[in-house]
Amino acid sequence: MSKIESVYWGTGFEYIVMGDFLTRGYEAQKLVPDFGYDILVTNKLKLLNQKHEEPFQYYIQVKSRLVLKEFDNGIINFYIESDFFDKLINDTNGILVCCYVSGRILKDSWSSDPTDGVDWNAMGLAKVIQEINKSIYHKYQLENHIWLNNCDLKYLHENNYTFKKFLHEGISYTGIKTNYLTNEIINCNNEGHYINPTRHDFVHLTDNLGWRHDGLFL
Repeated sequence: MSKIESVYWGTGFEYIVMGDFLTRGYEAQKLVPDFGYDILVTNKLKLLNQKHEEPFQYYIQVKSRLVLKEFDNGIINFYIESDFFDKLINDTNGILVCCYVSGRILKDSWSSDPTDGVDWNAMGLAKVIQEINKSIYHKYQLENHIWLNNCDLKYLHENNYTFKKFLHEGISYTGIKTNYLTNEIINCNNEGHYINPTRHDFVHLTDNLGWRHDGLFL
C-alpha cells in the first residue's frame, strides 16, 4: 500500500474514533497541521451546561492495523516514532489509541480475497500486510481498540514492554507488542499480561480522570 493510501486508510479510522466522542457530547476535531497527534477532544459544552464537570483536553494519536485472523495468531505490533513516543510519555494530556481492523469481502462472483494464494513461507506477515492493497476489501470493521495514557506508556516503557526498531529510511520506532485474540500486551520476555477491559471503552477515559498504570492490567 502506498503512502497516500495509508493516509486515506488511517484517516478513516481517526474519524471513527472521533465519532465515539461526538456521539457522547464531546468536541472532537482533526488537528491541522499534523504534528504527531491526530485528534483533539474537549468537553467545553459539558462545562457550560454542568458546573461540576472538570475541564480536559486530550490529544490523541491513532494507530490502525489490519488483522488477518487466519494467519497472524493474534500478534500485532504498533509502532510510534521514537522521538514522538518520548514526548508522548511526558504529556499528561496525550493518549495513544491502537485500533484492530478487519477487512471484509462481500460474497459475489467477481471478488476474491487478496490473501488467497499467498506463499506464507516465502514472505513474512508484516510484508504481506504492507503489500496488500486495502482498497480490495469492500468494507472494514473496527474489531477492537486500546487506549493508553502517558502513565500507561511510561510504565510499559520502564518495565520492558517496549522495543526499538528501525523502519523507513532508518527512522527509529518504538514498538508495543499485543495479542488481540487473548487481549494481552506482551513484554520483551514474551510474557503476556491481560489488559483491563476499561481500556477498550473511551467512556472510561472521559468519565474517570486521573487513571494511572495500575489500572492497565488485570
